[in-house]
Amino acid sequence: MILLLPWPPSENRYRRTVGYMPIISKEGRTYKNAVKTMIRVQNIPKLDGLVSVSLFLSPPDRKKRDLDNTLKALFDAISDEIVKRKNKDDTVIPGIIHDDSQIVCYEKVRWLNPSSGGCVVLDINTVGDKRESLETVLNTIKKNGLNIFRFQ
Repeated sequence: MILLLPWPPSENRYRRTVGYMPIISKEGRTYKNAVKTMIRVQNIPKLDGLVSVSLFLSPPDRKKRDLDNTLKALFDAISDEIVKRKNKDDTVIPGIIHDDSQIVCYEKVRWLNPSSGGCVVLDINTVGDKRESLETVLNTIKKNGLNIFRFQ
């Protein structure tokens, strides 16, 4: 499934601290609500099980950006959100995945030229229900004749 999403706020602008409590900023809430609305209005189906993602990032300008700071708001926005309310039942606002622990593989991450307002093309697909073991990966590396450098 391929989604064209608005450019997310960086992690530095996504969260704020009030006292000792980290909260999602107004800009972060606006972004999450926009993406969740798009998911609901377009009736995008939920992906169960493990998923792989490819990201094509077209920032709004030519500033240097840290990839990690770009991904947090994006993955929070496409994940389910549990809203806790005092004296009421919790409400789940659905995303297309339950949470970002379902993401087991980044197939490709590619920075594109800037575009007006910026955007992210997200290609997300199910990969089954099993993670590969470390042993399987190391055996594949050895079989392909590559060296493994171990740090101890």
